[in-house]
Amino acid sequence: MKLLDELRVVLVGCGGMANAWVQNTLALAGQNVRLVGLVDIRREAAIAKAQKYQLPETLVFNSLREAVKATDANVVFDVTIPQAHEQVTLEALSLGCHVLGEKPMSETMDKARRMVAAARDADRLYAVTQTRRPDASVLAVVDFLATGKLGPVEEIHSDFYIGAHFGGFRDEMDEVLLVDMAIHTFDNARQIGCCDPVSVYCHSWNPPHSWYKGNASALAILK
Repeated sequence: MKLLDELRVVLVGCGGMANAWVQNTLALAGQNVRLVGLVDIRREAAIAKAQKYQLPETLVFNSLREAVKATDANVVFDVTIPQAHEQVTLEALSLGCHVLGEKPMSETMDKARRMVAAARDADRLYAVTQTRRPDASVLAVVDFLATGKLGPVEEIHSDFYIGAHFGGFRDEMDEVLLVDMAIHTFDNARQIGCCDPVSVYCHSWNPPHSWYKGNASALAILK
């Protein structure tokens, strides 16, 4: 896979999550990273995002294909809702772009496998961000365990609670905790334990006080 001299980025999905992506991309402007396009099915959302960060409206496009062709982009940031991840990723790969996306990869394992296969066939990188991995407290635990002073890691326990009123698509998800939120906890367990799970038992439910349509609570055991 050829290394890129410059990352020319088209960002797809201009909702609330896109703010962090735009901010971090603009912060890297002096390091051969350039935001060249904004795409959203609601054009007004892309225009609003451009205006918020004082970007020219010439960066706003009606479709991913149009944006890539017009800007010669080589990287796509997928910040769309989970239902759109497969479509955006497959199209971006077919256009010759590398893809960095939001979690989850997709709604189902079948779709996720198709995305991985497409990246392999296109000889392009497809990756999902894990923003909790660089957390200082997690890295401190990883570094301490690496000293061996505590002995081998036998079990990792974690309790995760968040009273997040995101609104939007998350309120309607069938498994909002497992699909959208708990991945950070699962991934940090992999990071701390330096291992990958081989099996999982999980029971999820929605407590009476929940404002989510789908299951907002779960217990999971990963081996």
